[in-house]
Amino acid sequence: MMQHLEFEKGKRIIVISDIHGDLSSLQELLAKVNYSEYNDYLIFLGDLIEKGKENLETLHYIMTLKSRNERVFVTKGNCDRILENVMDNDANIPETLKYLSFNGLSIFHEMAKNVGTSIETAEDLKYVLSYLKDEKLFIDSLPTALITDDFVFVHAGIRDLDNENDTKYHLTARHYYESGIDLGKYVVVGHFPVCNYSEQIICNNPIIDLDKKIISIDGGNRVKMGGQLNALIIENNNDSYSFTYRSVVNLEKRLFKPFQQGNESTCKIVKWPNLEVYMQEKKENTSLVLNHRNELMEVRNELLKQERGKWYLITDYTDHYFTLTAPKIGYIIYENDDEALVSIDGKHGWVRK
Repeated sequence: MMQHLEFEKGKRIIVISDIHGDLSSLQELLAKVNYSEYNDYLIFLGDLIEKGKENLETLHYIMTLKSRNERVFVTKGNCDRILENVMDNDANIPETLKYLSFNGLSIFHEMAKNVGTSIETAEDLKYVLSYLKDEKLFIDSLPTALITDDFVFVHAGIRDLDNENDTKYHLTARHYYESGIDLGKYVVVGHFPVCNYSEQIICNNPIIDLDKKIISIDGGNRVKMGGQLNALIIENNNDSYSFTYRSVVNLEKRLFKPFQQGNESTCKIVKWPNLEVYMQEKKENTSLVLNHRNELMEVRNELLKQERGKWYLITDYTDHYFTLTAPKIGYIIYENDDEALVSIDGKHGWVRK
């Protein structure tokens, strides 16, 4: 289902995607952008739940926002469909139980705790589902895309403005920014973390490409180590649009001193889906590995794992060192006695402590 809208000119449009059950970051972000329910349109681009610690609270918060304000709109994300997938088809119960056995951060576990039980069997799951009917009805009612004269807002991607039934693509398209699709409107998407497009320095900031008319805003919140929750802010000035963004990083904040030995022009990265590396030399604290481009990198052993004889990074990784000309606020992703991997202005890199 696609919903066609008309927005009043002169009001801001604030777009947030991929919250993944992180209510505290969402509330902090809404405060940071000075969201006004009287003066702003607010759009949530799906993946409201799963992976975070506050899935049920996040969904209830957004349901309340939407119920009391006609300028709040929500599209469905692939993670949000977990409720309908299991509640509409008992055949999906075994797979859902398997998912819940290794994923403790789920709306199902949260509701189970609320009603004084845990989920071990199919009967347990069915009992918990009986308390999630209102939440499912809300998610069932959501469109997969919002369309205005100048914009399309969709979770993952869209190929055809007239195809109401292209739901799977709307919810699961990957690499949409590189798709080459031009619909004559600005298309705002989430779903695929923007750092997956990084070629040298890992960056979680929205990609705003006015030539392609594609804006990708998923900052990897609750999905990537060092991810962030982004809000795209669209302002309409005399029939032209301006785009800015604000972000929240849910990590320890610290002030770092100036550092002059950066390597911005020579740094290398390992990123999903190419997290496999090839061990060259394993030392006490670090290892020399080759990445998928056959580039030699030195990585911290704590960030490596071995599975079935192969070595992998546990997350996207960079050997980028920041050049800091003045003290700068950063967010700690990982640290040891001498150095810290941090997020500064949406970018990842190392600093000396």
